[in-house]
Amino acid sequence: MTETRFDALIPDEEAAINYFFNIRFPDGLYCLKCGAKSRVYRYQNRPKICRCKNCDNTFSIFKDTIFEKSKSPIREWFRVMRRFINDMYGFTSMSLHRDQGMTKKAAWRRLMQFRIAMANEEEPEIFSGTVEADETFVGGKGQRYPKSRSTGLYLPKEKRKKGRGTDNTAVFGIKERDSRHVHAQVMPHESSVKGREKRLSGPQLEAMIDESCEKGITVMSDDYKGYIHLDKEERVQLWLLDDEEPPPRYKHHTVNHKAKRFTAGTTKDGEVIHTNGIEGFWSLLKGTFDTYRKTPDPKYMQRYIDEVCFRQNTLTIRGTQEEFDLLLKQCVLV
Repeated sequence: MTETRFDALIPDEEAAINYFFNIRFPDGLYCLKCGAKSRVYRYQNRPKICRCKNCDNTFSIFKDTIFEKSKSPIREWFRVMRRFINDMYGFTSMSLHRDQGMTKKAAWRRLMQFRIAMANEEEPEIFSGTVEADETFVGGKGQRYPKSRSTGLYLPKEKRKKGRGTDNTAVFGIKERDSRHVHAQVMPHESSVKGREKRLSGPQLEAMIDESCEKGITVMSDDYKGYIHLDKEERVQLWLLDDEEPPPRYKHHTVNHKAKRFTAGTTKDGEVIHTNGIEGFWSLLKGTFDTYRKTPDPKYMQRYIDEVCFRQNTLTIRGTQEEFDLLLKQCVLV
C-alpha cells in the first residue's frame, strides 16, 4: 500500500479504529466473552470500547491483539506496519527510533509484535505437488587469529569451519514449487542414543516433512544423509494388505552439491531436479539479516524467520491493501 493510499484510507485516529473494527468484525459485532451478537453495542464517544448486555461485559475491540497493551495511537502502529511490510528486507528498530522519536526499546518491541502477527496463521499450510527441502546454518564464519604483537601481522588463518562443523543455528526449510510458498523452522538439538546431541537428524527432517507436506508428493533435496529416511519403505502390517493398498511414500530425488552439480536431470513427469528455489529463499533470509547488521539472537531467531516467510508467501500481493489487511487479521492472537 502506498503512503498516498494509506492517508486516504486512514486520515486520522478515529478512521484507524474504525478500519480495524471492520477487519476484526466483518460479519457484525459480537461479544468476545460469550459470543452473543444481539444486545452488543459500541460506545459512540469511546469507539474502542464495546458492551455486551447479555453477560454484562465491557471489552475493547483491541483485546487479544498485539495492540492491546499499547498506549500509542493506533494510526501510528498502522503507519509503521505499512512501511514494515513494504520493504523487501525489512528495516531496523534503530531506523524506527530515529524516524519516529520513540525509545529504542519501544521501537524494538513494536517490530517484534509485527513478527508475532506474521507467524499467526489460522491453519498451517499443507504443501502438495513438488517441494524442495534444504537446510542452512546462520551465524557467520569463524574469524581468523589476531595480529602478532611483535610483527603486527596476522597469524595464519584458522581453518574456517562451515555448516555442521560450527555452532551456528540450524534452519530447515521447505518450498512448494507451484505456489512458491515456504515454511522454515529453527531445528533444535536432539539427544541421540549415545548421549550426544545431534542437529538435523533423519527423524527430525522426516517429522518436519510429514507435518508440512502431503504423503506421496515429490521431494527434492541435496545429498545430505539425513534424507535417507525418505527413501525407506512404509511399514504396513500384513493384515492391512488384504483390505487396502499400503500408504504411498515420498518420491525422493537428490542433487549432488558436493560434486558442484546443481541439477540432476528430470523426473518422469518432466520436472527438473534441483533445489534452487529454496536456495534463493536462503539468500532472501540472509539478506534480511544483513539489513539488521547482526545475526538475531537464537532466542528470537524463529520470529525473524517467520517475518521472511511471510514476505515470501505474500509475493503475489506485495505492496497492496490486501497484504495490509491480511496482516491486520493476523494481529488478532486468538
